[in-house]
Amino acid sequence: MWSKLGLLLRNSEQQRPTHTAADLASHFVAKVDRMRAHTTDADPPIVVCRPTEKLSDFQPVTVEEIRKLVTKAPPKHCQLDPIPVRGY
Repeated sequence: MWSKLGLLLRNSEQQRPTHTAADLASHFVAKVDRMRAHTTDADPPIVVCRPTEKLSDFQPVTVEEIRKLVTKAPPKHCQLDPIPVRGY
């Protein structure tokens, strides 16, 4: 708690992000490029079709149901996205 409070109390000069939107975009472009390079000679995937029921009927959900799903999700973040998922 104190580390989060300390971040809020610092003046804005000290809170400048160390990463920019361009850094984040570059990170993901490079990641996709690396994956493509590593899989360029890979065999094509084997896709096995299996019978499944069609999703054709949607039920409305409530705000409470969505809130429960979101709060059950693990809080994940990384250096490029330092804001924790749960903050409310």
